[in-house]
Amino acid sequence: MKRPAHKKKLNGFGCRKPEGFIKLDHGLLGTEAWRHLSPRACKLYIAARARFNGMNNSYISYSTREARELLNCNPNSASAAFNELMDKGFLKCARDSTFTLKTKEAGLWTITAEKIGDNPPTRDFKKWKTRLP
Repeated sequence: MKRPAHKKKLNGFGCRKPEGFIKLDHGLLGTEAWRHLSPRACKLYIAARARFNGMNNSYISYSTREARELLNCNPNSASAAFNELMDKGFLKCARDSTFTLKTKEAGLWTITAEKIGDNPPTRDFKKWKTRLP
């Protein structure tokens, strides 16, 4: 017998399990850098934020292959989305990945809107300005 849909997400105390959320505050959404992000870069940023658990900044693992599958695009476009997020100050590369590593480790990322240990967030995206030709 199937349980009703509203009963599925209960913890051991009979309470509903809290759903997670991704923090996109007004200080981020109101920046010029956010307004100029491509749709692919926005989607990738939200996916990277989904891997942040409050304590793992600088240890957020995300590979170009995973981004390619998420964005349904070729590897160059996925890499371009990462580069756009870095150029506009949303992400910093904590550890680069290379194909020469035998361990096949994914890149590690830092979200600039979140603190790293005891250090405050840098929020580099607030400093980004449109470059005139």
